Amino acid sequence: MSDSLIKALTLAISVLAIVNGAMLLRSYLRDKPILEIQPVYPQTYQWFFRMPPGNFDSLPTRRYGFLIYISVRNRGIRDVSLCEWRLTLTTPGGKHFKLFPISIPQPQLKHADYLKTWPVLGIKGHTLEGDTMVRAGDAVAGFAYYVAEFYGTDDFNPLIRDGSVVATITVRGVYGRPVSARIALTEKTLDEVCQLIPNIDKIC
Repeated sequence: MSDSLIKALTLAISVLAIVNGAMLLRSYLRDKPILEIQPVYPQTYQWFFRMPPGNFDSLPTRRYGFLIYISVRNRGIRDVSLCEWRLTLTTPGGKHFKLFPISIPQPQLKHADYLKTWPVLGIKGHTLEGDTMVRAGDAVAGFAYYVAEFYGTDDFNPLIRDGSVVATITVRGVYGRPVSARIALTEKTLDEVCQLIPNIDKIC
């Protein structure tokens, strides 16, 4: 085989590889999942609450719980599984704290003639699946629970304005494309939250 033929074949293979790669990239970009986050009933189910103080290195700590209820929608045409959903807080001192979810049982509230149950994102319960697979054109929803513990000055507290904490929820699918949304959490008492999840302050 002549050198010129070998060079021509090598060039043809390189061109085919580039074209194939471009087609795969185009297909991926066209078919990628497109996630959106929305709080579910934002005036009702997005809460923060104060818990009994803790202790760190013989110093008292201030403990807060954060309970959010979100929906994650997939506007793309490829299914995607969620692999991370974290909450980021801002303090009066301008610091940012990233919190990761803690497993909780399904929230429940007993009414006169029925038991209302809510899903927890990523947790399979007795009555609900807690799915993290978001099908194309579909959505999943669930509660997520986070705990933050601070000590030292009040600069290391959640920033509370007009009775609310504004936090950022960031969700990432297995394809590595994170999306974020801002959520305003209103304050509830520990007793109110414990009506849905008994002894939530002891879950860690």
